[in-house]
Amino acid sequence: MNEMIIEQVAIKVLTPYGQNPRKYGPAEVEKFAAAIREFGFRVPVLALRDGRLIDGHFRLAAARAAGLDEVPALYVDGWPEEKVRAFRLAVNRMAELASWDEDKLASELRELTAQDFDLGLIGFDTSELERLLAQGASENAGADDAPKVNKDLTGMDDLAPDPEEMAILAGRRVLVEFSGGKDSTAAALWVRRFLPDNPVELCFVDMGADFIGFHGHLATVAEDLGAPLKTLRSREHMFEVFLAKAKLPHFGHPYCHEVLHKTLDAYMKEHAPESVVIVRGGRLQERGKKGKTRPSRFMAVDRLKGYAFFQPLYFATKDAADDILRANAVPIWPGYARGLQRTACRICPGQKPKAYAAMRQNFPEVFDELLWLEAKLGTGYWQDKTQDKSASIEHMADRGQKAFEEGLAL
Repeated sequence: MNEMIIEQVAIKVLTPYGQNPRKYGPAEVEKFAAAIREFGFRVPVLALRDGRLIDGHFRLAAARAAGLDEVPALYVDGWPEEKVRAFRLAVNRMAELASWDEDKLASELRELTAQDFDLGLIGFDTSELERLLAQGASENAGADDAPKVNKDLTGMDDLAPDPEEMAILAGRRVLVEFSGGKDSTAAALWVRRFLPDNPVELCFVDMGADFIGFHGHLATVAEDLGAPLKTLRSREHMFEVFLAKAKLPHFGHPYCHEVLHKTLDAYMKEHAPESVVIVRGGRLQERGKKGKTRPSRFMAVDRLKGYAFFQPLYFATKDAADDILRANAVPIWPGYARGLQRTACRICPGQKPKAYAAMRQNFPEVFDELLWLEAKLGTGYWQDKTQDKSASIEHMADRGQKAFEEGLAL
């Protein structure tokens, strides 16, 4: 009877078979090496006593890449050369004969995702993981996640997802970066129109400086869309941040955005990258002349590597969101009708002069608040055209008065 013994063997004494027909490249070796670092080297290679390798060439290459000096080896003595050759082929070919039960596989992957395990360590391509997780999420969406969607939503046919976009979007939980403004609301409506089976959340960050009544508007929109509103409260109140910094944020360093992103990112990271897509309402036309453009509605964000960001209105025209919301009778924030242009926090130094004129006339308590902050922090409004940003809030409002009045007349 042949004797088989497992021993720890120095990698340098093992000799790979020069005619091994199995192929793998550096990328595959590194992926396997990452798995070895996580799990250890658990499956022995098969070798003859003289060190010639029978099975385990890929594992051995990965072990070298992982920095191992030794691996467990199962020595097989007494096999004739033809049996060694045949076994090399059989052991690899037999592994290919079995197939996957994709329902069970998707279930296992979801369990690993729920435990925040790195799925990159188990050998599947990203596209395979996306398909399997999307399949599993779609089949297992709970009743609480079921959207209340009007199938007759109009005005968005030109924004329909193509097959490549749907391959990524289908089945994932959708986290909408929700400001309550027109673009992000239209983006949320887009999700309801084209991803009716996806679970969705409207993620709003409360930094303590919203307009009075704004949270009621958010709740009304969420109810209208049939999507849960997730209010994320920043640890830092925007007033406290401004006063602690002792100066207004400026366009080149909008430190207020750091508070916003810190809060949003922390919540996004509670979800596995493969299980969610983050939807934004941004448009290409919003970018400055020197801003980078993309050929795709998907984007990557350095702060959240591995997460998919999608902007359904990216290539839409300036008025597309307004048209879509009005066509579908979705509530629009009343502040727009009173001369405001964005839903940014009421003390934002990045508003246009027209908005400051609107605040002075229609929101006098907010304008008084800005005057108080200016007395504490000085000037520095982003839309100020003076060389040293020395224009006062009164001057900014004066400069925007005509545009404000013309806007109300429309």
